[in-house]
Amino acid sequence: MSRITLKSVAERVGVSKMAVSLALRGHPSISQTRREEIERVADELGYQPDGELSAAMTRLANAQKTASQGNLAILNLHDKVNSLKLWESYRRYTAGIIERAEELGFSVSEHWGRDPSISVERLSSILQARGVRGLFIFSSLANRECGGFEAIPRMGMLGMGFRPLAKHVDYVTNDQFATVRLALGAIIKMGFSRPGLVVGPNDALLEQRYSGGFKSFQSAGSKDFAEPLTGVLPGDYNVFCDWFERWSPDVILTHESFICDWLIKMDQADLPLVHLDWHPSMKEEWMGVDQQGELIGAAAVDLMLEKLRVVSDRQPRVQRAVTVSGVWRPGPQKSVLTQ
Repeated sequence: MSRITLKSVAERVGVSKMAVSLALRGHPSISQTRREEIERVADELGYQPDGELSAAMTRLANAQKTASQGNLAILNLHDKVNSLKLWESYRRYTAGIIERAEELGFSVSEHWGRDPSISVERLSSILQARGVRGLFIFSSLANRECGGFEAIPRMGMLGMGFRPLAKHVDYVTNDQFATVRLALGAIIKMGFSRPGLVVGPNDALLEQRYSGGFKSFQSAGSKDFAEPLTGVLPGDYNVFCDWFERWSPDVILTHESFICDWLIKMDQADLPLVHLDWHPSMKEEWMGVDQQGELIGAAAVDLMLEKLRVVSDRQPRVQRAVTVSGVWRPGPQKSVLTQ
């Protein structure tokens, strides 16, 4: 019988190996519900940590920590102090950052850049005094700014999930254009012929990458797709009804969960749905594209360490981006809409 590994547990639960590793160590970046599910599956499968490997990794981590030249920090520029815990995508980003940084011997602290009790200048001084060498910036798509922290000298910076307006700040994100094309390729193979795209204001803030991917796929084969419905807000039920009546889609691609409630209200609860930012807690209700948030976080650490090797007072003139492709998660072919 083959040995049960982290990968075995991850495949059974539908999460990454990184998430399993964090959960089994009781890391707070993994929700209690998810942690309990992973622990239960690990017990059912008979997972046992590799003692020799764990010891070797501990020795390696200790050696790396000894040689560490500084710390890294996650900077929350949202209005709420707990914003990074409210959204599953952000939870996965931060889990990936922390896991990868710890593997390489770096510690990661978290800071709220919108704290009204402390100025940007004061927090900047604190970060420098604590030896923080790189900032992972979580800002809202609505402004894409770095809060003034981009002025800190000799500080590596990365935007997480968005393209910063500051042209010298690199960023790491999912490739939303490719995400939509991946989803369309999968559902066309499943036999759907008239998909529709319904996305909120984030599409415009992401420079039409969702709708652009949809239209590029359609134009390549002259397919009879529904016209994308973009900029949709929770109060736009009537707009959605008019769009649905006109185009009669046989499947909907979206990243807005309130579409479920609208379809139930329209007596269309059996219409298949594809979530463009699928995460493991959706596996019983949605098929979709897993944007692999943990890998985005890990890629951000790797890019940050590359930046720290060359960081100087003279910032680079070219903004660089690392885009991480998603993976298709089949899920149910019809959504389970019994909320």
